[in-house]
Amino acid sequence: MTDGSALIAAIDWIAKESNDRSSRFYQKVEAGRVAAMGMSCGGLMSYGASADPRVATVGIWNSGLMQPDEKIWAGLHSPVIIVTGGESDIAYANGKRDFETMPAQIPVFYGVYPSIGHGGTYSQDNGGAFGVTALAWLKWQLMNDTSAKGQGYFVGSNCGICTDSNWQVQSRGLK
Repeated sequence: MTDGSALIAAIDWIAKESNDRSSRFYQKVEAGRVAAMGMSCGGLMSYGASADPRVATVGIWNSGLMQPDEKIWAGLHSPVIIVTGGESDIAYANGKRDFETMPAQIPVFYGVYPSIGHGGTYSQDNGGAFGVTALAWLKWQLMNDTSAKGQGYFVGSNCGICTDSNWQVQSRGLK
């Protein structure tokens, strides 16, 4: 389940396209700095791609490893976000354990939206609260956005998600 080869192939493909003058993606993608993110089984695939040096951040949505995986942990080299629904989310316990057992040197954010199950808020307009969270994370991690809609959504005394009573959050090593 943690085979990230499909995601790595996608990174290879977009890297080629971004260098091809005839491609609509020509010079539009910074393929050396991408996110590996996925929901449910896609989260496991994201872990599988996480060791690729082009992966600048990893997103685990409604997912988590079936058991801690030392090979995955050893390959991680970039910040990780783990987001799950509450205890009714089949992946809740796995995501929680991943946060608790992830190596201390890996910056990680862990968010739980207790009122939601495994389907997250994806069916809501713009992905709902999970969509807002994903966008803020990507703005921060890939675009170096230090505003309240990027880094400020996750860190600081008044961080946006931290002050939202719909969320339960923890983090380690984020600056």
